[in-house]
Amino acid sequence: MESSVSVDPQHQPGLLRNRAFLLVLGGMAVSQLGTSLYQMVAPVWVIQTTRSAGSIAAMTGISTVIRLLAAPVAGTVADRSDRRLVMASASLAQALIVSSLAAAFWSGFDPFRLLLIGSASLALAGAFFSPAYAAAQTGLVHPQDLTRALTIWQMVRQTIALVGPAAAGVVVTAVGPAWALAANGVTYLVSALCVLVIRLHWAPAPVRDRRPFWRDFADGLTVITGSPIVRRTVILGAGVNLAGSAFAVLLPVIALREMGLSPAEYGLFQVVNPSGIMAGMVALTAFAHRITRRGRFMLHALLLMGLSNVAMGWTTRSAFFLMLLFAGGVLFGLQNVLFADLWRRLVPQEQQGRFFGMQGSLNQALAPVGMAAAGFLADRFSPYHIAGGAGLLVVALAVWGLMGPGLRSIR
Repeated sequence: MESSVSVDPQHQPGLLRNRAFLLVLGGMAVSQLGTSLYQMVAPVWVIQTTRSAGSIAAMTGISTVIRLLAAPVAGTVADRSDRRLVMASASLAQALIVSSLAAAFWSGFDPFRLLLIGSASLALAGAFFSPAYAAAQTGLVHPQDLTRALTIWQMVRQTIALVGPAAAGVVVTAVGPAWALAANGVTYLVSALCVLVIRLHWAPAPVRDRRPFWRDFADGLTVITGSPIVRRTVILGAGVNLAGSAFAVLLPVIALREMGLSPAEYGLFQVVNPSGIMAGMVALTAFAHRITRRGRFMLHALLLMGLSNVAMGWTTRSAFFLMLLFAGGVLFGLQNVLFADLWRRLVPQEQQGRFFGMQGSLNQALAPVGMAAAGFLADRFSPYHIAGGAGLLVVALAVWGLMGPGLRSIR
C-alpha cells in the first residue's frame, strides 16, 4: 500500500513559506491553549462545589467512551467530506459549547449538569476534529516536508501540554471561570477561521461516486487489515501506547512511594521525560532528511527505548533512573514522530480519516487497560519489576517489527 501523493525531486523545503501550514499550526496551538482553560475550570469547579471525585470520574468516563465510539464514525465522515469543513464545524461546535457554559456561569445557574453535557459534547466534537486533522496534515505540506512538519506539530503540542496547565491556572485565578470559558470559546473560533481560509494543495481529488456510508465505514477496517505492513505498525503503536499508559501510573508510585521524593522533587521528576521528548524532536528536525531507512531507524529507536525502560526496573538510584527516563523520552520523541510519518506515507490519503479514527479508538481503549493493570500489579509486586516488564514488552515488539522485512526496508 503506497501513498497517493507523488514527490517532486526539484522541490525545495519551505515550511516557513507555507501559509496553510502556518495557519493550521497557529490555530491548533491557540485552540489547545483554550482546551487547557476548560481542563482547568471543569475539575476545579466540581471539586470546590461538590467535593465529589465521583463527579469528575463521571465526566472523564463519559468523555472517554464517547471518543472511543465516535472516532471510527468520524473518520469515515472525514474521508467522505471536505476535511477543512469537518475541522471547522467541530471547532465552531466547541466554541458554541464552551460559550454556553460561560453564560451559565455568568447567570448564576448551577452548571454541573451542563458541565457533564458540555464535556460529553466537547468529546464528540473533538472525536470528529481529530481524524480529519490527522488526515489533512498530509495535504498541507509537500511530501518532502512531511517529517519536519509532523515534528514541528508534535513539538508545539508538547510545549503547550507543558506550559498550558500553568498558564490556565493563572488565567482562571485572575479572571474567574466564566471569563476563562469565554476565552476558550474565542480560541476555538480562531481555530475554525484559520482552517476555513486555507487550501489543501496536496489533498486527493474528491470522490464523485458515492457509496453507502455503512460500506465506507466497514471498509475502514480493511485499511488496517488489508496491508501486512500497516497492520504491523498499528500493533507496534498499540503496544507502545499500552506500555506508556502503564508508566503513567508507575512513575509517581516509584518516585513518591519507593524513592520517597518530596512533592517539589517529584515536580522536577515530572519534567525530565517531557524534556527528553522535546530534545528528541528537536534533534529530528535537524537530521530527518538524512534518514535513508525510516522503518529501520524507527524500530531501532523503539528497541533502545524498550531497553532503557527495562534498565529502569533494575536501578533504585534516582540519578541513574532520571538519566534513563530522559533517554527514554528522547527515543520516544523520535519514534513517535516517525510512526506518524510512516502512517501518512503508507495509507492512501483518501483513507486516512478512517485509519486515524480506528487507530485513535484503539488507543482510547488500551490506555485505561494499561493504567489499571499497572496499578493492580504495582500494589502486589515491585513497581520497578512492573516497569521492567513494560520495557520487555516494547523490546519484544521492536524485535518482532525488525523480523518483518517489509517494515524495516521502508525508506
